[in-house]
Amino acid sequence: GTSYHDEFQQRLKSVLKDIKCSNDSFILFIDEIHLIFGDKINQNTNDAADLLKAMLGRDELQCIGATTLDIYKEYIEKDPTFETYFQQIFVEEVSINDCISILHSLKDRYELKFGVQILDSALILAAQLSHHYIINQFLPDKAIDLIDEACVTACAQIDSKPEIIDQLERRKLELDVEETALSQKKDKASEQRLKEVQKELIDFKTKLQSLELRHKAEKERVDQLRKLKQELRNLQIKTVQDQSEIKHQITEDKRQEQYRLLNEVIESKTIIEIVGRWTGISVSKLSQTESDRLLILHEQTNQIIVEQDDTIDIIVNNLTNRVELSSPNRLFASLLFLGITNFGKTQLEKALRLKSLNFLKPMIHINMSEYTESRSVDRLIDTLSNYLDYGQLMEDVRQQPYGLIFFDDFEKAHPQIRNSFLEVLQHGCLMNEKDEMVDFKNTLIILASNIGAQYILEEVKNPTSSRKVSDENLSQTTKDNIMKEVRSYFQAEFLNILDNIIIFKPANINYLSSIIHLQLKLLKEDLKQQNIMIDLTDKTIILILNKGCG
Repeated sequence: GTSYHDEFQQRLKSVLKDIKCSNDSFILFIDEIHLIFGDKINQNTNDAADLLKAMLGRDELQCIGATTLDIYKEYIEKDPTFETYFQQIFVEEVSINDCISILHSLKDRYELKFGVQILDSALILAAQLSHHYIINQFLPDKAIDLIDEACVTACAQIDSKPEIIDQLERRKLELDVEETALSQKKDKASEQRLKEVQKELIDFKTKLQSLELRHKAEKERVDQLRKLKQELRNLQIKTVQDQSEIKHQITEDKRQEQYRLLNEVIESKTIIEIVGRWTGISVSKLSQTESDRLLILHEQTNQIIVEQDDTIDIIVNNLTNRVELSSPNRLFASLLFLGITNFGKTQLEKALRLKSLNFLKPMIHINMSEYTESRSVDRLIDTLSNYLDYGQLMEDVRQQPYGLIFFDDFEKAHPQIRNSFLEVLQHGCLMNEKDEMVDFKNTLIILASNIGAQYILEEVKNPTSSRKVSDENLSQTTKDNIMKEVRSYFQAEFLNILDNIIIFKPANINYLSSIIHLQLKLLKEDLKQQNIMIDLTDKTIILILNKGCG
């Protein structure tokens, strides 16, 4: 390896001259072979490139070069003579299983370098999670980077002060300051508080001293363990008995690791935390499978949305099918919500974002009534414009490819925008103005619309004989009228590609009352932090509903 281009040139010339002077046969491997051309392809003073071409032309050398396809086109193809000396071989990204094998081959080297222990489960998870969540990089590099950062993190944690000791020291400092201030006051309250502070200080000093002794002992243990591992490496050529004694010391040490403040083991949890840090995805959600989370999605969503069980069932079943039968070329799911304004579409979207799948933490909410003109499509995907908010959707998805995108009043968007979204729904990606492919495959897209709302209002005010006033479900006639109007707005191709079209049922007094009780409970929890109490009686809630529903 070399740090500078000139150094690379000199090193290569030296190697080529040694090969030329030797009687032995060599196969020369040059990584990043494009570096032999320097900064400008037309330079005539490129001695290393000229020497290499001369030796290849005289069959004095067998050479393998490695570079990327883009750089190959930029450098190698511009020198036809040089290109004829090589046979192109396209190397595909390694599979997950091959990546795991590569990580296993590097395991001992990393353990010895950082003085840590890497579990096989961590290697497997590094390959799997990096393949699934880390974009714009390839295996095995991104998996190796993941293991490397995990080792650095563990090593830094070992060499730094444990968080619990740091917290105790800061609390002790606060108490010392308070003790000094109280000792200068003579009132009874201050004297009483001074006694409490002094007692608390004694407790903190005792705990801190105990933990510091433990930390010192464990730090010495870790350093000793690193030394032992190094010795184990050096003593592999010695007798089995000597190796067994050292392994026995390490084994005895492992038995006590669950009680220690320091942890030098790279495990599945470590890899999950690193991926969570890189991608912004919740660590607890990464620990679960998609299927596990869907099993409890209905119950958790009902904590936020009430009286919409049938709608939630449809969504959960749809998401479950997408997990089990997911296509690599389509986005995770696309749903069309239909209903009256303020009857739960946006609230359900929030519930899904809060309680659902691992990637729903980032959320993009777009009001499509702001995109009624043809030129407004640029505000979504034109990333070359100088305006700050132009291309914001594409940039948000490119930076956070795991999220929920909610388009409100979608029917108000210009038809050109709908055509763009047809490409997203079909292929799971969209090209921006920079010719960058933005990946939507890990997004849940929800389109909300008020199309056909007049039919719902009409049925609520004038229920048919087939539907009682107390029945919150819509009649089939109303549903058919709504879908007829939906088909007049959107192309059949667009509607057919959607995973589901969901019509929200109308509200009744019980439904609205349940919503108020639920939102009141959430408001109480927020205000409790500010020592503010609020409550509404059932009679007051009914009065509000009667006034509001007129």
